[in-house]
Amino acid sequence: MLILAGAGTGSIDRLTIEVYREIKNADRVFAFGRIAGNFKEIREDIEIVNRVDEIINKVKYVEGTILILASGDPCFFGVLDLLKRKGVIIDRVLPGLSSMQSLMAKFQIPWKSFEFISFHGRDMDLEALANDKLFFLTDKINTARKISDSLSEKGYKGEIFVGWDLDSNNEKIYEGRIGDSFEEVSDLSCMAVIMDEDIER
Repeated sequence: MLILAGAGTGSIDRLTIEVYREIKNADRVFAFGRIAGNFKEIREDIEIVNRVDEIINKVKYVEGTILILASGDPCFFGVLDLLKRKGVIIDRVLPGLSSMQSLMAKFQIPWKSFEFISFHGRDMDLEALANDKLFFLTDKINTARKISDSLSEKGYKGEIFVGWDLDSNNEKIYEGRIGDSFEEVSDLSCMAVIMDEDIER
């Protein structure tokens, strides 16, 4: 049986009870390097992988219950889509806390009306934004600061809410305005934007 589980934002405290239990009980557990070390307290023999293809090659030859740990929620711009496109048959998916949910909770922002955009490993395109409430997943190239500056250059105005290394000892959060000058403290960030309602763009 192959189980894909969301590891949340990387802290044991943010794991669901179900995922915690499966980490302990699975015959083999694979996790990407960035998060594997965070759960050694639960299980010492978590196997580190660095690429999706590496996981696919490993699970071909493993019997029993296999658990793949992925950061955040595997269904929210996560690894589920890629695994399915590569033909991997997954028996169960266990949800996890996403960085989006964590950021919104910290700033007490309801997220039901937001548009969700991932620039993680993708080209940044801000030409056709159709919503005044936006959430961005960033990467080391398309950073929160770069997105904010680009929005400002295009004439957008509004509030921004940024989080780096959420739910870790290095967590930083920032609340300000589109176009503000702020320091990028980590490659691991996400940002919510609420546009001003009374401007023309």
